[in-house]
Amino acid sequence: MVNETRTPTIAIIGGGVSGIVQAKWLLQHSVTANLVLFEEGVSFGGVWDVTRAHGVMDCTVCNVSKYLMELIDFPWPEDTVDFPPHPQVLQYIQNYAAQFLSEKAPLQCNFSCSVTSVVKTKDHLTIEFVDKSNVKKTLEASHVIIANGHSCSPNFPIPQTRHLPFVSHSSTYKNCTALNLKNKNVLVVGLSFSAVDIAVDLTNKGNNAVTVLTRSGSWFAPKYQDATTPSDLGLPRLFTHLPHSVQNSVLKLSLNMVYFNQNKLGDF
Repeated sequence: MVNETRTPTIAIIGGGVSGIVQAKWLLQHSVTANLVLFEEGVSFGGVWDVTRAHGVMDCTVCNVSKYLMELIDFPWPEDTVDFPPHPQVLQYIQNYAAQFLSEKAPLQCNFSCSVTSVVKTKDHLTIEFVDKSNVKKTLEASHVIIANGHSCSPNFPIPQTRHLPFVSHSSTYKNCTALNLKNKNVLVVGLSFSAVDIAVDLTNKGNNAVTVLTRSGSWFAPKYQDATTPSDLGLPRLFTHLPHSVQNSVLKLSLNMVYFNQNKLGDF
């Protein structure tokens, strides 16, 4: 009697940057397994696909320079601006996938597929998903790599029971016109990148009266440290591994010394 050993299956959930880099690495190292990638969108790109429900906004521009965002073995085109808008980032990701993943066995890419659950049993993981024909299916895998990003599940800090006339999450924001937000009073909760982008868009294109609510302050830093050098190139990579308290103290001192004393802006 011949003892047949089944080839293991590795499933990758998500076809954004994290997912395609994982797939490329596994192919590059000749991992003995069937690779199956699930992507909810119609192509690679993940959150950078503006047509997706939880994709970027119409006004989204990369908040880090291309020099820090560049994948090590795939340079940006020479004519790419320092802070690329979302169409350029999406094209960059898709070009990367085309070069390293296109028609590469044993990788199988399933687009327009939504994974609904991953259940661990004794000897495998069962993945339940809905394919592009809206048919429910299952797949048994030996390993699962979760690469669906941190923006897939909206978190509402304001209870719906507060009877606000309208509540929306930044993950579904595309532009002020789509949500009929023009000439209104709008409260933006948060002061991170998405919140700032939305506040600016609501003000400039929607003529809204915008109030930003944040639980902590924020420091303003220009994108460039001089006429041509992006500010994020001035920070050594090891800086990000320092404790946050040390990072904050160094950045605070640097901003006040190099640019201006931000205490003069007052409390807001």
